[in-house]
Amino acid sequence: MTLIAEHAGSAIGTVYQYFSDKDAVVYALSARYADEMASLWPPLAERLRTLDLDSFVTTLMQALVRFMTERPAYVHLIAAPKQYKRDEGTRFRLRESFAALLRDRDPQLSRTEALLVTGVALRIIMSVVQEYARAKRSDRDRIVEEFSFALKAYLTQRIRRPIGPQK
Repeated sequence: MTLIAEHAGSAIGTVYQYFSDKDAVVYALSARYADEMASLWPPLAERLRTLDLDSFVTTLMQALVRFMTERPAYVHLIAAPKQYKRDEGTRFRLRESFAALLRDRDPQLSRTEALLVTGVALRIIMSVVQEYARAKRSDRDRIVEEFSFALKAYLTQRIRRPIGPQK
C-alpha cells in the first residue's frame, strides 16, 4: 500500500480512506478494466459485422493488444495468482453479443451452437491474454499471431457462411 501511495503521489492515509487493503485496490482496478473492455465491445462489434474472417480476427486481436498495451497493469492483473472475475451480467452480455454476431454471419447456427462457438472463441481470446501476460515483450507479437491463427482456423470450421460483407 505504501508503494501504491508513493506512485499515486498521495499520503498512505488517503489511499486507506478509499481502499481497505491491496486486494481492494486490485479488485477496483479489475472492475474498472472489465467495464472499459465491455464498453469497447459494442462499437467494435459493429465494425466486425462487415469484415471477412481474416480481417475479423485481425481487428479483434488488434483491439485486444491495444487494450493491453494502453493498460499495462491489466497484463499484470491477468498474470496474478489471485483472479478477480467480472460480474456475471457483463460476461453474459459479452457472450450474447458475440453469439449474435456469429448468428448474423451464419443464420443456420442455433442460439445454443452460437453460444458454444462463442465460449470456445472467448477461451482462445482469454488464452491470448494469459500467454501475453506471461511472455517476454519480445515474444508477444508471435503469441498474438499464433492465437490469431488458431481462432481463424476454428471459426472457419464452425461458421458455415464466411464472416464478411455479403454480396
